[in-house]
Amino acid sequence: MGFPQVNLDALIGQLSRLSTAVILAAFVIHLLVFLVLWLWARRDLRALPISAVQISRGDLKIGKNLSDQIDAFLADVNDVLDSPSTCLASRTAGADECA
Repeated sequence: MGFPQVNLDALIGQLSRLSTAVILAAFVIHLLVFLVLWLWARRDLRALPISAVQISRGDLKIGKNLSDQIDAFLADVNDVLDSPSTCLASRTAGADECA
C-alpha cells in the first residue's frame, strides 16, 4: 500500500495555466465593476444639483461649481433651522433671504 505517483511537473504546469486564467478573469470582472460604478457616480453627480434645486428655493444654477452649490444649499438649510418661523414668513412674502 503506497501512495500513487503524481507527476508534479504536469500538475504545476496545469496550476500555472489555471492561475493565469483566474487572474485574467478577476481583472476583467474588476474592470467591468469599476466601469459600472464610474458611470453610476457620473449619473448621480449630474442628478445631485437638480435634486438640490428641486428642494431648495430654486436659485442654484445647473453647471456651476457643485461644491459652491452644496455650500449655498446647506447655508439655506442652516438659516431655516436657526429661525424657522422668520424664514418661513420672509420666504412666503417673496424675500430671497431670511431676515
